[in-house]
Amino acid sequence: MFGWQAERMYYRARAQGCRIIVPGPVGISGDQCGAWSDFTPTIYHTNSIGQVVVKAANGNLGASFVSSRAASFELYEADGEGNFCTPGANCDPVASATAPAWSPISTVPRFASFGSMNGGTYRVRARICDAGSASGPAGAGGASGASGADAVGGSSGTSGERVAASTECGVWSWSPAFTHRLPSFGTSRVDDQSWTKGSSVSLTLPAAAGGDGSLTYTLAPEFPQKVKRNGRTFSGAPNAVKTRTMHTWTATDENGDKDSITFHVTVNAAPTATPDPPPERCTLTVHASPPEGGTVSDDTTVDCSTSTNLKAKAEPNTGYRFSHWSGDGTGTGASARTVTMSTDRSVTAHFEPTIACNGDVFVFEVGRSNSKALSAARNGSGTITYSDGTGRPTWLAFDAPTHVVSGTPPGAGAWLFSTLSTDADGNKAYCPHWVEGKKIPYTVIARVSPNTAWGSVSKSAGPYYYGDRVTLRANANPGYRFVKWSGAASGTSTTARVTVEGPVSVTATFEKTYALSVSVTKTARGYLHGSVSRTPWKAAYAYNDRVTLRANANPGYRFVRWSGAASGASTTARVTMNGDKAAKAHFELIPLPPCDPSVPGSCACPPSFPICGNADDEDEDG
Repeated sequence: MFGWQAERMYYRARAQGCRIIVPGPVGISGDQCGAWSDFTPTIYHTNSIGQVVVKAANGNLGASFVSSRAASFELYEADGEGNFCTPGANCDPVASATAPAWSPISTVPRFASFGSMNGGTYRVRARICDAGSASGPAGAGGASGASGADAVGGSSGTSGERVAASTECGVWSWSPAFTHRLPSFGTSRVDDQSWTKGSSVSLTLPAAAGGDGSLTYTLAPEFPQKVKRNGRTFSGAPNAVKTRTMHTWTATDENGDKDSITFHVTVNAAPTATPDPPPERCTLTVHASPPEGGTVSDDTTVDCSTSTNLKAKAEPNTGYRFSHWSGDGTGTGASARTVTMSTDRSVTAHFEPTIACNGDVFVFEVGRSNSKALSAARNGSGTITYSDGTGRPTWLAFDAPTHVVSGTPPGAGAWLFSTLSTDADGNKAYCPHWVEGKKIPYTVIARVSPNTAWGSVSKSAGPYYYGDRVTLRANANPGYRFVKWSGAASGTSTTARVTVEGPVSVTATFEKTYALSVSVTKTARGYLHGSVSRTPWKAAYAYNDRVTLRANANPGYRFVRWSGAASGASTTARVTMNGDKAAKAHFELIPLPPCDPSVPGSCACPPSFPICGNADDEDEDG
């Protein structure tokens, strides 16, 4: 059905039912007509093939109708303004039809088809005709009787003769105006689709508007398998490659009117997939230190992206106990190390003996007595006692109560020995010790004071070890003299010896020296008038040395005075050496006895005056 509501047309049709007597075995002859009667046919608007349905409103055509009835229909279409024309005057019907006759007592609907209904506003007029009919019995060469048009009456025919029939029609009656709507997709379109085999798709096709009654949608051809339909939506993953194919999407209403749109679908082969790389794996590596101290829960590898928390558990072996963790993770207990595995991780469980010691490595100097307090044992319970272990050399003494070793290595070498530590519970630990006998060189440093311009120190060649004796010698530069040793050496001798018992430092002190020159008067010929002695006599004098000068006159002369660094007329003078000094002793001739020329020989030079021979030599002082 187009969805039009059934409309009722009322006819007042005058009809006289006449039964046409057909000769036959019953032997009935003559016309038999009934009285005109009213009936009310019902028009059901067009069905799926454009037909109009008519039937009697009261279920039959009335008992008075004894002849067949037929209906005539005409279809008219309104103009653009909704107006209808006048039949026969200014227009003709769009279409006309005649429904076949039916039995007077039949309730079966009769139909009329109008194939020209394509959408618009229409109305139908109809009338009912009561038509007489006759037929002749079968006979050779006989023709059946034909219905007559507007015949007054029919007469019985004999075998093989046409029997006339009469028809009586009612007036035309009109149906209300009705609209015949076509389905339409309007401007809706479907884009061509490009799908990939195995990939999910979802496509909702458009709905049409209009049409009569409900719309039915069809797709031709169907989509590939695995793309399922739910109403107007198709979804799924196509499972086969398909070349470009045109599909038609059709909407059909209850009257069979249709509208369609087309589009194309291509299903491409799935691209060669690059497999996803395997997830990165993170490894928890566990260690035990020392390896014999215990075990740690197994190494584990997990997916890094999960950030899994792993727990490492430490199990100490007999004789050991858990000490601490190092590396990644948190937690201090033996079974509480939590590690978040967002990358490779590593943890180490540290174990220590129930009683333990670190041991010692030390050096004893060759040639001297040494001592060393050994490290105490760790852990253990109660008081820990120490005793001799193994491997101790004979030159090395061990005092158990103080846990001290001492001795003098006989030479360079190395010795490994152990001591035994025992706690109150009887737990024991052998503690290793490593002692090296070694000759240790020492420095011997000699310095000069106040500076190296005054002198230097020489020493015997090194290297210098404990107990060596080193000879030192102070060397004064010209104009200076050595004074003393200080530091590891002492004394004023320019040579000193020191014994090496460690680093040696000595200082040689020097001082500047001063010259003292003395002179005496003399004759022009160089005869000295006397001499000068000095106490003390030195080639050079130190700063502030005091020197005593004594003037000694030669025969025939006598001391007169000092000049230069000394002064006075005393034959003795003192000079302080705070610099280079020069002193001169002045002498003069002793006068001869008076000479009397009248006395022979009185003016001769006495033999006791040796200077007489130089009487003619004038003094340099004048």
